[in-house]
Amino acid sequence: MNFFGHKPSFTADPLQAAGHEERDDAASSLPPGVPTELHAAESLTRSHFEHAMEAMAEKLIQTWQLTADQIKRE
Repeated sequence: MNFFGHKPSFTADPLQAAGHEERDDAASSLPPGVPTELHAAESLTRSHFEHAMEAMAEKLIQTWQLTADQIKRE
């Protein structure tokens, strides 16, 4: 589980990842009875967002490490 209460997908293809994840109606922001296609679209959007957040976090950590290395050298 990640910060948003969903299992992150580490599959390279987000469509494949969304297709293989189990739908969790309790965690979905969509009301019950909404067609499966809309839940899949929401899951895909969430997957894209999670991937972007993970990438930004990795870049931030790299930047902090570079900054710390520069400070140590000075």
